[in-house]
Amino acid sequence: MASIAPPSLSEFIFAPGRGLLSIIYGVTTDLYGLEVNPGNMNQWLIEHYGYKSNGNLIWKKIRTYSNNKVSFNNFGGDVEQELRAQRPAILFVPESNPHHFIVATGKVRGTNQDTFSINDPYWAERTTLDDVNYNNRYNEVVKLKPGADLRRGLAIYGSTSPSRHTSRSPNDDPKAKLELLLIDPLNRRVGFDFETQTRIEEIPDATYRCFYWRLFPTEGWAGGSKEINVMDMIDGIYKLKVLGKETGTYSISFYFDNYPEVDESRDIEIQGTNKPGAITKIYF
Repeated sequence: MASIAPPSLSEFIFAPGRGLLSIIYGVTTDLYGLEVNPGNMNQWLIEHYGYKSNGNLIWKKIRTYSNNKVSFNNFGGDVEQELRAQRPAILFVPESNPHHFIVATGKVRGTNQDTFSINDPYWAERTTLDDVNYNNRYNEVVKLKPGADLRRGLAIYGSTSPSRHTSRSPNDDPKAKLELLLIDPLNRRVGFDFETQTRIEEIPDATYRCFYWRLFPTEGWAGGSKEINVMDMIDGIYKLKVLGKETGTYSISFYFDNYPEVDESRDIEIQGTNKPGAITKIYF
């Protein structure tokens, strides 16, 4: 597991005085009574397997860390809808700022068009999304909500490239070396439809997203990985299809939430080899 959280993420979400958990949701201490701050949060995540193998945060851990005061509420959605519900929207901003998150706090009139007022944890002088560094662009929305979400959830992460990366878009990526398609017991799907070559999200409250990887310090995008999030699992057998797009090895990690029979402190990882057009099926 990674030992360090992306600084802008930990400072933004957990730092007292300006962090989202502290300001919006009133979470000033964790479930052990320790002060909520980047150092304590990072140490807790290390000890409780709160990071994926590539260093990314497992967002569902927010519920446990906040002692059921705040829950992850999936990716995507409409920023204005979140604001109307008095839930500040976390925005993953453009690739020029790897691993950088800001929070949209309201809708305002910008220089030439409507935009969003923002809190930026690193650049305090950036106060609106139409700042020249963002140009009203963001890659995706990360949603939180107050209270405990006790539904059984699952995140599936498929990887084939080096672990250090930058997210560029939640859309499907022609550079990615694999695609994922999850089929639930009711034959509903989420992921990439291999036949139509399109993204599909038939399972309610489930998302399919893409990461692009940039090799540092060289420029250019090296490949991608895919992630499926299902917020409300049902009883029965699920089937995951893995489609190879290049010859090589891959790993699939499963992160379970609210499954008493599964050790949620650890992810379950499956490794294998693939080649273009080959489909691997995993049942669970």
